[in-house]
Amino acid sequence: MSIEQAQHFAEQSALSLQAGQPSLALDLAEQALQLVPTLGDAENLRAIALSQTGQPRVAEAAFVHAAELMPGSGKPYYNLGVHLYAAGKKREALEALAQALDREPNHAPAFALQGAILKQGIHMPADPTVSSLKVEAPFLPKEARAFMDGNLLAWKLGGWILSGVSLAAVILASKDTIGDNTNIGWPAAVMLFGSYVAGLAYTVVEVSQSKRQPAWTIVFATIGCAAGWLVLPAFILTAPKPGTKGKRPTSGSHD
Repeated sequence: MSIEQAQHFAEQSALSLQAGQPSLALDLAEQALQLVPTLGDAENLRAIALSQTGQPRVAEAAFVHAAELMPGSGKPYYNLGVHLYAAGKKREALEALAQALDREPNHAPAFALQGAILKQGIHMPADPTVSSLKVEAPFLPKEARAFMDGNLLAWKLGGWILSGVSLAAVILASKDTIGDNTNIGWPAAVMLFGSYVAGLAYTVVEVSQSKRQPAWTIVFATIGCAAGWLVLPAFILTAPKPGTKGKRPTSGSHD
C-alpha cells in the first residue's frame, strides 16, 4: 500500500510541476519519499522542484541521487543538464548531458540541448570519457529537415495549434480547481501534459535546426506547462524571417 501511495504522491507532484506549482510539487515528492525513500521518480521530481524554488545546490545533489536510484534512465542527468545550463554552467551541463546520453543514446532532448550548447562555441578537453559530445550531424534526418524547410507555414501553423491546445488545457484545469477542489481532472491533466511535451519538442527541434537562442528551450521547459500558450506564440512571432541572419541552416551545413 505504501508503494501505491508513494506513486500517487509522485504523480500529483508531476502534475503540480506541470501546473507551475513547484512548492506544492516539492511537498508531494517529499511525502512520496517518506513512504518509499528509493523511489527514483519521486527524487527526480523533488530535484526539479528544488531547482524551480531557488535551491540550486540542493537540487544538484538531488539530481545525482535520483540518477543513482534510476541507473537505467537518462532523465536525472538530462534534468541536471537543463538546471546547470540555466545557471550558466555550460561545461558542467555538457558533462551531465553526456552522462544522460551514455545511459540513453537516443534521448532526443539531451542530444538537442547538447548540440545547442556546442554551437555556442563551448569545447570540451580531449578526454575519451566525453567523446560522445562530438556532434557530427544535424539533429534531424535529411527528409525531416527538408520537410521543415519546404513547409514553414505548416510548421508555424502547428505551433499555433499547440498554443491553442495549451490554452484550452489551462482553462479546463482552472475550472477543475474552482472552489475547494484541488485535484485536476484527467482530461485536463492529459491535455496539459500532452501540450507540454509537444510544445517542448517543437521548441527543441526549432532551436536545434536554427540559429534561435537555446534559452527558449529552458524557458519552455520551466514554465511551458502552465504558460505554453504564451511562450509558444512569443517563440513563433520572434522567429527570424527567411533570408535573415537567423535562417535555418540547410541540411548539408555544419558548424
